[in-house]
Amino acid sequence: MVKSKVLCFGELLLRISPTAGQTASEKQPMMLYVGGAEANVATALAGWDIPIKYCTVLPDNFMSRHMLHYLEYKGIYTSSILFSGNRIGLYYLERGADLKGSMVYDRAGSSFSELKKGMIDWNRVLADVSWFNFSAITPALSQDLADVCQEALEAAAKKKYHHLCRP
Repeated sequence: MVKSKVLCFGELLLRISPTAGQTASEKQPMMLYVGGAEANVATALAGWDIPIKYCTVLPDNFMSRHMLHYLEYKGIYTSSILFSGNRIGLYYLERGADLKGSMVYDRAGSSFSELKKGMIDWNRVLADVSWFNFSAITPALSQDLADVCQEALEAAAKKKYHHLCRP
């Protein structure tokens, strides 16, 4: 029997940060990290040996493949990631001892921001899922993403309903 998974749904982002010990004014070198709220949750849960699936939209390019390899290395299933659009969302986070450092997001025109209802086959994505996670930022990004979240929740509710009503 296949163990049920947790599905994390949201924008997979590239985080740009100065290297340790440098400030933004020193500018070089910068480090790239795979990030985003849902990616952080997925990575933490996978670290506790909880089966995790990630669903997002990325452009079909070498950087997206690199990000997928990172998730897979962390033990996260990536088969529900769609390839569409032209760019990965970014955010800049200045490192520091606390979370008061500078943070700037650049999501406009990202592949995930172009997601619309009907693009994801939720029945397939939710087939082996028992928990569904997304952060509050996802539906707040746009009406289209709010509609996609509603579509996902409706599909999850139907799945749960059929599961509970099985004879």
